[in-house]
Amino acid sequence: MTPTRFLSSARWRRLQRGAYAATCLSVAGLVGCSEGPLPPEPEITVTHWVQESGLPAPRSLFDSWGSSASTVWAVGASRTIVQYQGGKWTTWAAHAPHDLHGLWGSSDFDIWAVGGGGTILRYRGTSCGWCDVPSGTGQTLTSVWGSSASDVWAVGENGTIIRFNGTAWAAVASGTTRNLHGVWAGSASNVWAVGDAGTILHFNGSSWSTVPSGTTSDLHSIWGSSASNVWAVGSSGTILQYDGSSWSPQPSGTTKNLLDVAGGSATDVWAVGVDGAVVRYDGASWSSISTGHSETLQTVWGSSTSLWVIGSEATMLHFDGAGWSGKNVAPPALHDVWASSSSDVWVAGSEGTVLRYDGSSWSATMTGTIAPYYAITGTSASDVWAAGYELLHYANGAWSEVDWIPPNDPFTWWINDIWAASPSEAWAVSGYFDGYSNSNSSIHYFDSTKWSEAPFSGQTSGRTLEGVWGSSRSSVWVVGAEEVLQNGPTWQGRIWHYNGTAWSSAPIPTSGILYGIWGSSSSDVWAVGGSGTILHYDGSSWSKVASGTTVTLRDVWGASASNVWIVGDFGTILRYDGSSWLKMESGTEQILLGIWGTSASNAWVVGDRGTILHGVP
Repeated sequence: MTPTRFLSSARWRRLQRGAYAATCLSVAGLVGCSEGPLPPEPEITVTHWVQESGLPAPRSLFDSWGSSASTVWAVGASRTIVQYQGGKWTTWAAHAPHDLHGLWGSSDFDIWAVGGGGTILRYRGTSCGWCDVPSGTGQTLTSVWGSSASDVWAVGENGTIIRFNGTAWAAVASGTTRNLHGVWAGSASNVWAVGDAGTILHFNGSSWSTVPSGTTSDLHSIWGSSASNVWAVGSSGTILQYDGSSWSPQPSGTTKNLLDVAGGSATDVWAVGVDGAVVRYDGASWSSISTGHSETLQTVWGSSTSLWVIGSEATMLHFDGAGWSGKNVAPPALHDVWASSSSDVWVAGSEGTVLRYDGSSWSATMTGTIAPYYAITGTSASDVWAAGYELLHYANGAWSEVDWIPPNDPFTWWINDIWAASPSEAWAVSGYFDGYSNSNSSIHYFDSTKWSEAPFSGQTSGRTLEGVWGSSRSSVWVVGAEEVLQNGPTWQGRIWHYNGTAWSSAPIPTSGILYGIWGSSSSDVWAVGGSGTILHYDGSSWSKVASGTTVTLRDVWGASASNVWIVGDFGTILRYDGSSWLKMESGTEQILLGIWGTSASNAWVVGDRGTILHGVP
């Protein structure tokens, strides 16, 4: 679509005046000519949508660890932490300003990650997420491993070795200043570390000592299946084996730099490296394996029945015993967008995603969780709410979690939408499961000090509340649906209104589930939902408006009564010009879930698979 070109206001005025003057001069016998009133100036508005990427580009991953074939973690550049579970990879957020280089865990709920600047993160389950732990060093840490939850080692640059005793980390003398790249522990009294120039160190339970390696090649990784079967890999295809008494070189079948080694047993060992190098030991010899990929492969984890090979640009290869397949980290869905100005735009999405735009670029804000966020709103750049299975409040430059459900409540709650009337007043619509697979709903209210459930009549079971918006504290609207029995169970759209004192159900034309609501004033309100439903409130009643589509419509926002947009499934964007709704080209087929803007010429749309669209003139 060729975008419409608009003139600046000043130039438009000059051209209009010039055209008027020319008309005056061309009229024969004209004695005087007054300039008179100018024609109305055209409003500059969004004419097309530009796809942007607010999500970080795929990052290289440097290490991996798993508790089973179905639960695997990987860490890497720019504080990236990803988890494979439930058949898919998801991205976690972590409070770490440096790259993460090493990963190891004693269980699903006790995992360590180490990295630049002495960074150490510990995962203790979703209640905490990934939390910073003091390391006592500023050196880059490259690898971590342990013999138990209370005996963990980390190694790094300049011979750094630190040990966790179950309570705190403390430095341990290594006897070297060479960079160390890998550590592996068979037991509390049998720990190995490898590093530059063929360095191999051994800890016997009391101290570290240097062990002859027979090579000057840099060694990058170490792993063992037992005390008498330990492997080290490094530059130029170097592979060394420890048989319980000494280290000896082994033919690797490659000259590529090898960066990691791991396996499932003494007869099932794998090593990976640069240019897509993959070699396997079957108990007798090493042989090269072709994956069809040439990217640098940084880390390997698993066994011959379920093996992960991971590397640069988030390359993820999986071997199931029969063949290789590529799996990528799918971008999270982005559910909602809100802006305080053109240089302060916020986006909330799945997997703990919260993004912020500062007028020139997007950046991720760290929430420390993978809980999904379905809504985001605020009253200023320093007063923002993000809501989903958790409720977060942004103030004084940081996010904090807010209690919004009763303590010890047995149900699983989530927030579908939130609207803030002021810094001291906000409304949220929520849902919960009662333990019997019944979906229920409620309205919560913030009174400047705490959140509490608001009195709300009508059926609770079989009701869903999807959207909330108000024109003032005494005029708040909620949209959703109730399940009714009409030739079998079916969902009927519902709208409720709060007049400052109580909630009541508003009469509306028959419709399916309603998802979004917004208005330019108390007498100009729009609601959208399934099957292309658009409803309009004129101050006295709701009426159905033709949309020209049957797709599900998800959200609505406008800059004025004559400039309103709706977004929905299959990349649908509709615009209202004051008289009718017209479809716009979005350039995507993704489900579009949220829209917000700061003016008629600056709007943002977000949706599935990390979609961000910017509406410009």
